[in-house]
Amino acid sequence: MEGEMGDNEASPLPPASLMRRCALAAIVLLSMPVFGAEGLLGYYRHPSIHNETIVFYAESDLWRVPVEGGTARRLTTHLERERFPCISPDGKTVAFTASYDGTHEIYVMPLEGGRPSRITHEGVSGRRGPRPVSWKSATELVYATWYFATRDTHQLAVLNIETGKKKLIPLEQASDGEFSDDKKTLFFTRLPRQNSFAKRYRGGLIENLWRFREGDEEAVPLTADYDGTSREPMVWKDRLYFSSDRDGTMNLWSMTLEGKGLVQHTSFAGWDLLSPSLHNGRVVFGNRADIWIYEIAQNKLRKLDVRLASDFDQKRERWVSNPMSYLNSWFLSHDGKQVGLTIRGCGYVLPAKAGRIIRLRQDSKSRTRDLRFLPGSKDVIYLSDRSGEMEFWREPANGLGEPSPITSGGTTLRHDGIPSPDGKLLAHTDRNQVLWMRDLSSGEEWEVARSEEGNEWDYIDLTWSPDSQWIAYADTMENQAKRIFLYDTQKRNTPVAVTTARLDSYSPVFGAEGKWLYFLSDRTFRSVQGSPWGARQPEPLLDKTAGIYALDLIGGQRFPFAASDEGELPPVVDGKENEEDVNLENLDGRLFVLPVEPSNYRYLTRARGNLYCLYSSLSLSRKSSLVSFPITSDSARHKWTTVMTEVRGYEISGDGTTCLVRKGDSFYVFPATGKPPSSSTQAKLSLSGLSLSVSPAQEWAQMFRDAWRMHRDYFYDPKMHRVDWDAMGRRHEALLPRLTTRWELDHLISQMVGELSAMHTDIYAGDIRDATDGASLGHLGAQLSKVEEGFRIERLYETDPDYPTEVGPLLKAGVEMEVGDVIISVDGEPATRVPEIGALLKNKAGRKVLLESRRIGVGGTRKSIVTPLSSSGFRNLKTSHWEYTRRLEAENKGNGEIGYFHMRGMSASNYAEFVKGYYPVFNRKGLIIDMRQNYGGNIDSWILSRLSRKPWMYWKTRTGRPFANMQFAFDGHMVVLVDAYTISDGEAFSEGFRRLGLGPLIGTKTWGGGIWLRGATRLMDGGMARSPETGVYAPDRTWIIEGTGVMPDMVVDNLPHESFGGRDAQLEAALAYLQKRIKEDPPSRPEPPARPDKSFRYPARP
Repeated sequence: MEGEMGDNEASPLPPASLMRRCALAAIVLLSMPVFGAEGLLGYYRHPSIHNETIVFYAESDLWRVPVEGGTARRLTTHLERERFPCISPDGKTVAFTASYDGTHEIYVMPLEGGRPSRITHEGVSGRRGPRPVSWKSATELVYATWYFATRDTHQLAVLNIETGKKKLIPLEQASDGEFSDDKKTLFFTRLPRQNSFAKRYRGGLIENLWRFREGDEEAVPLTADYDGTSREPMVWKDRLYFSSDRDGTMNLWSMTLEGKGLVQHTSFAGWDLLSPSLHNGRVVFGNRADIWIYEIAQNKLRKLDVRLASDFDQKRERWVSNPMSYLNSWFLSHDGKQVGLTIRGCGYVLPAKAGRIIRLRQDSKSRTRDLRFLPGSKDVIYLSDRSGEMEFWREPANGLGEPSPITSGGTTLRHDGIPSPDGKLLAHTDRNQVLWMRDLSSGEEWEVARSEEGNEWDYIDLTWSPDSQWIAYADTMENQAKRIFLYDTQKRNTPVAVTTARLDSYSPVFGAEGKWLYFLSDRTFRSVQGSPWGARQPEPLLDKTAGIYALDLIGGQRFPFAASDEGELPPVVDGKENEEDVNLENLDGRLFVLPVEPSNYRYLTRARGNLYCLYSSLSLSRKSSLVSFPITSDSARHKWTTVMTEVRGYEISGDGTTCLVRKGDSFYVFPATGKPPSSSTQAKLSLSGLSLSVSPAQEWAQMFRDAWRMHRDYFYDPKMHRVDWDAMGRRHEALLPRLTTRWELDHLISQMVGELSAMHTDIYAGDIRDATDGASLGHLGAQLSKVEEGFRIERLYETDPDYPTEVGPLLKAGVEMEVGDVIISVDGEPATRVPEIGALLKNKAGRKVLLESRRIGVGGTRKSIVTPLSSSGFRNLKTSHWEYTRRLEAENKGNGEIGYFHMRGMSASNYAEFVKGYYPVFNRKGLIIDMRQNYGGNIDSWILSRLSRKPWMYWKTRTGRPFANMQFAFDGHMVVLVDAYTISDGEAFSEGFRRLGLGPLIGTKTWGGGIWLRGATRLMDGGMARSPETGVYAPDRTWIIEGTGVMPDMVVDNLPHESFGGRDAQLEAALAYLQKRIKEDPPSRPEPPARPDKSFRYPARP
């Protein structure tokens, strides 16, 4: 085969030592235009072909170029993205997705150029938004839509672009597809592309090809013999062309229309073939940042030389309108006179009073993190990656001197450095959870300790003694108890634990002379819930557990809070009269309790004669107040003072004179006297004059490198799944000069992290170009069709009547519309003048709307006030309808013996679904737990622990029914339903349910996300490149779930066509299984035995 295939094959790569120089070179290149003949190179995606014309997506717009390449002509110019171009069969029209009016909708425009016309009004954005996929004829567009599906999935519909009429293809699941020439046979990809970017994915949400002919009883799978990805079907003559990763890279393949005779047409290695489009024997697609064409008849492949005639506006330097929205860190200087802010990777020094705002000497090529002031100097220290790794740097706080490195040679991410009060030492941790100490004058650095907790010291709880000799820090032990250690920086002995390993102790702070150590500790355990009796299986709830404690570091000192007449000091031992040194031997008996009530305290500090901490009550809002408590022996003054309410954080200056508080988006600086500021207005830190300009091209290079580095340092496997991560960085870094938008950076990062073949590799956009106009759409909670008089209601989503707040707008009391009713106007606007009801509901979500409707067979019209739903509200309504109808089917077919409930997710808020679903049916003989369409979280242990309870004895009162002592324990047979949309913690729950012997799993293979993560890997502009951090393995030392999903015990598929008709084969299988088990092993509560006869027959006595 002819072509330039070798350009995409792996080539010898430079050694890892060159990565830093490569990064710097990429930054330079990225900030310069990439010139071609008569134009500039861009980053090309989503090409669509028709005869001699290609339309593609670049620089967030649509462009047109001949199949021979050359300078492309821009077709669209809106600030929002125009994506997924699809050219009509007659070559006159191009359809695409854009969000011109607020939500993602489909538009069409002439291929020669012209004003786009909106042809959908579905009011849904993101991955659920409508997307054109192919054409059935010159006027009939096939598009993917979430709008009509009851479940959270895509379907395909045919839209007549002239009349606006839609016809849903009778398939419950279909995300992409194309009709053959007979217009009756549809080849389609059943499931949508899963959100993670793992390459060579083998989980349940795999894309596979199916065929559905009009009149067939069911769709037929065509690629079921391969457990990897096959997607994007394209019909040409008697063969079906598609992309697949059968050789490890997405390439172009074909087979007969019956799924036979497999042929591979391209052989790219390492770079996937993306978004293919076929017309008249030519397949156009994206690879790396380029457009390629494959000629089927000639079996030839070539790369197009395409240039953009553009000013690349999104790469120009610009000013950020709201810099504080990118705030990363904030610290107070040692003397309290200055505040250091880190904003979008830049360091700023602000005066506490009015004065000059200083921006440190740096640009967008590097990222500054955690700027702090160095005591005893006029310098600041911070972390920066200007050398290629995150190292500590030092720079004059006035911004007039050159920065100088403090550390070098780093191989993993360093964390925030905490300088000693005298400015001579620096304590910091790194991603390997090592605590380091560095002498800032000599440059000597040594290891202090290592934490065995994987993420404990990303944010270490550490404080210095006033004389800079000691540090106190907290670490978590194997039994999960937090313990405080002291370390002598002069003697450098092994750190000494000064608190017990049986209780949580944390937030240490030294007294004014370093002779006392104050800290918080959870030692009061009082349950708010008084007993296990009551509704919904009440559990103990511990509130106000933290007290404040003081440890005598010298020995024999009078407790600072003890009154002068309370006892005597211990006798002085000979030779110890002048002992002032810290003595960590024989600590028993040297721990004191401060005279404060235990409560919810955190972040304890000291400012001269007062202790400060944050306090919050037990509530959903968890609003915090800054409070102070005087260090005094005067018991009359032993009371809390509220310094400020609803604060987000605070800091005390190193000299103890000043307090910095963040409240909302504002900062306040005032004397640390233990009292509120005398004037909040005067204390408010002035941020006027704070400005920030960015060079996007330089930022993109830095963020790419940051994403690469954070995956290296946060990924759960230090060996990176045996992937040569340095080589991956260099390979993808080469495309940085081609980037023209922030969106393209996300795509490039996703291509790189996909090489780890790991789930949960989520990429979230940061500062993107966005239009500020447009409006969202309201939803009436129904499916409607266009009729002569307006819009007829075809379907209403019924929900559980026990929860009237979940009822849809048209079914609420007082409205009570019915299927067949016709809506003839919205807020007085005639419904006849628009093609879809959504066009009359712009900006109506959450607002009262007047509907005029007519009921067939009833004279006159009716006016009703309704409140349309948002798109998320509409999604919740449809899910509630699906849950309610599943439950009714289980109730009816199970003859009232089988309970059912569905879990939408596994976050704390989703626990309500368990409460609503489980407790009403805990006494049934069978139970179906539906984990389909479950998007994960972290509460699997909450649910599993409750389901694992078993009754072992029963209570019986004088009258009434007996009851088990293990309150609300289920004593029947259980089963869990799973499918491809059982994701993350939904999978962990399901696998745990089976391994704990609670019952079998029924359905299809789950998503396959078994490496858990946090949100620690943010980029400088607020975006995120999340790295999976915590793998899951079983007792037999095998990694589970990740990449493959959970395979059910009974595989039952809800096939696309029959499930569209309403059948739920998986639910039926669960019911059949439970009915069989109930018959074979009927659960029953043992009847109480006869009461004992304890009568005593006394012998007759004379």
